[in-house]
Amino acid sequence: MRQDADEIRKELNINAYKGPSNAADLKVTLDIIDEIELSTTTPADILIRDKQYQEAINIINKYQSQENTEKLLEKEGNFKIHNCPLGIDFPMRVLGEIANAPELSDDELLSKVEYYINSGADLVDIGMHANENNPQKAYHMIKLIKDNYDIGLSIDTMNPLEIREGLRAGADLILSIDHGNYKNIIDDVKEYDAKAVIIPTNYEKNYIPKTALEKVESLEKLTKKCKDITTIADPLLDPINSPSLTESICACKLFRERNPTQALFFGVGNVSELLDADSNGVHAVLSGIAMETNANILFTPESSLKTKHSIEELKTASNMMFISKIKETIPKNLGITLVNYKDRFKKDDIKID
Repeated sequence: MRQDADEIRKELNINAYKGPSNAADLKVTLDIIDEIELSTTTPADILIRDKQYQEAINIINKYQSQENTEKLLEKEGNFKIHNCPLGIDFPMRVLGEIANAPELSDDELLSKVEYYINSGADLVDIGMHANENNPQKAYHMIKLIKDNYDIGLSIDTMNPLEIREGLRAGADLILSIDHGNYKNIIDDVKEYDAKAVIIPTNYEKNYIPKTALEKVESLEKLTKKCKDITTIADPLLDPINSPSLTESICACKLFRERNPTQALFFGVGNVSELLDADSNGVHAVLSGIAMETNANILFTPESSLKTKHSIEELKTASNMMFISKIKETIPKNLGITLVNYKDRFKKDDIKID
């Protein structure tokens, strides 16, 4: 109701005040009804932002408590990568890629890892150079980070030698396995009890599926080939118009419908890095789509100035979408927000005595 609720008092001689804009916020409003002074003109959700934020944090903390985590990990499809619980019952995890990692000095690499962790990354990915062979460098970088930080690490390469050395140094996740390289990798992944992202390609034969159905069927076949390890399916999110973001989202949706518990990878950076738009809004929308498909990992580098703070934005977006999912409401007035450059309310709506 947009009108002043005081009209009700005038007409019926009954005090009337504005509640929250959305019915989902009725409970939190009633919980603190004695702690706030309701208004006849300003919706209650504007008055209770701090309470909403605390409720949001409490929801997240509840799902990340040790007792709840151990219980959820017993369910099919949930598992850990290092010490990070992952699956459809947990918030989407943010995997931050350090692109072109072999070019960095040891100090630069560790500084980047620390920045990613402080930005909210749940996992860190070490991006190797395509079509190069740097197994010793792969070992050195993974071991260096493991010796300094307690965080799950993945190595981003399809080179079996680099993968083997990365695993030997302590890598927890392989990114990626396809139909062309799986035979040379799967035994090593199993030996080191690591996890692996699988993609629907066969680069050895220059095969890249185009349609959503082709991607899903290819991933399902590769899952069977890799049945002895834990896999995370990546349908490959395409940039807009290259060839089709829509088709790749359809692939994610179709895969989830056919495979309700298998972990799903969502390459957000494939879109945001190749779009001249401020990243925070892009990340919010893509994270919402990822949530609706029950994706489990949001992947991004921070390779350009326009996508700086991508990890922090995706972490916020992940929390927003998780709370939205739990509360069964739209991602609005949740207490946390990705509104950075505009405001949802006119300044006049906020009155300070």
